[in-house]
Amino acid sequence: MRSPFRQTIERRPGSHFRSVMRLVGAVVVVLFGAGFTVAFYLIRNEVDWTHRVWIGLLLLPGILYVAWIEIFGLKRYVRGMSALVDSARQIATGDLSQPVPITKGSLTTELGDALENMRSQLGEQHEEIMTLNNTLEDQVRQRTLALEILSAVAMGLNQSLDVSVILHNALEALLSLFGGQTAAVFLTDAARTKLTLAAHIGLPEEHLPALEQGLIGEGLVGRAVTGEKTSVWQAAGTPPPRSEGLGGDWLARGSLVKGLQSVVFVTMKSKGRVLGALVVGTRNHRQFTDEEQGILYAVASEIGTAVDHAQLHARVKELASRDSVTGLFNHGEFFRLLRREVVRATSLHRKLSVLMLDVDEFKRFNDTYGHLSGDAALRDLGRELLAAIRERDQAARYGGEEFAVIAPDTDAEQGLEMARRIRDRISALGQLLALPTMSIGVATFPDDGATAEDLVHAADERLYRAKESGRNRVVGAG
Repeated sequence: MRSPFRQTIERRPGSHFRSVMRLVGAVVVVLFGAGFTVAFYLIRNEVDWTHRVWIGLLLLPGILYVAWIEIFGLKRYVRGMSALVDSARQIATGDLSQPVPITKGSLTTELGDALENMRSQLGEQHEEIMTLNNTLEDQVRQRTLALEILSAVAMGLNQSLDVSVILHNALEALLSLFGGQTAAVFLTDAARTKLTLAAHIGLPEEHLPALEQGLIGEGLVGRAVTGEKTSVWQAAGTPPPRSEGLGGDWLARGSLVKGLQSVVFVTMKSKGRVLGALVVGTRNHRQFTDEEQGILYAVASEIGTAVDHAQLHARVKELASRDSVTGLFNHGEFFRLLRREVVRATSLHRKLSVLMLDVDEFKRFNDTYGHLSGDAALRDLGRELLAAIRERDQAARYGGEEFAVIAPDTDAEQGLEMARRIRDRISALGQLLALPTMSIGVATFPDDGATAEDLVHAADERLYRAKESGRNRVVGAG
């Protein structure tokens, strides 16, 4: 393949000036040759001086032409070559900003044209390399940002097994590196029909009631859970959103957060199972690029995996704290909860009542109907016990046929009233289902004890007094 510089020289047409000079040079050479031939002939024949004058006149054009080349042409040639050498040095150092000086009509014209062509081609290649380098730098920055965000989120996820703490830490790390003023996580329920706001940063308090819960498939968050990996919403007056057909409400009518101009909704999954959605919003208009959406989807996947593990841990912990027969809290969890409530009651100067319950003549019931029926009776009694107490109260199977109830913010009289309600409910059920009755003892903090152990001991003593007085009884202070 011929070099581009040789091609340039071959393609360049000769200038008019050079053509004329070549013609003049050819004529002068012919005259000079003729003069030289005649002079040689006359000298050999010893001609007189007048003929020598004619010989000198014939040689004069050649002498003048040679002198002109020596004085003017060579100087011009040297000057042109010097300029080309300087340009070549600039190109060699990487300076492609100055064009190559070309002296038209000079013997160096072809060389200058070739050098300029080389400079132009190198300049184009340099621009292409710079464009590619900028693209690579952008990609490196994106990858670095993604790694920083994922690393920060992962650190936040590993700091706790509590779902609320995990989510808050992850959102803080995400906003600090990614940007944005608002972030939230919505989680699905066990039935995969509802979405609940589990954690948020930057959501105004007045919007929270409308955002606390919604249905999957409705609103922007609900559609993100059932649809694509990501969807972007833009406020009115900004460029059209990437995902067409999306309404403005997050969960339900009126749940659009005012002040946000751009919001991205990201599906949150773990092991292929949808757990909810991650939401990031900005108060200024922002185009979320494909790379940024990819980063957010990776972050959402990390959060989803951490939430999945935390929920699994919570379920395992819950099972470990529950009685296998009745589903109520077990003996160990009962004391943990009671100690916590004692600390709370102490700091807030509140009352706290403890109820100890025992199934009457349960051994006879087992002997009569069998142990399987006894377990079924315990389950029924536990269910009725839960139905008879308040939502904030805690019921537990203390051991064997004994149960216990923790009743926060409940004084002695209220504790007795609760115990009578439980006894009456179980007694009425027992008449229908042939279930045994229950005896109940009640103790109240701080009158009957300042610790969890003291309260249980006091309530236990009153339980035995209730059983000794005829069973199916309630005994409190006094």
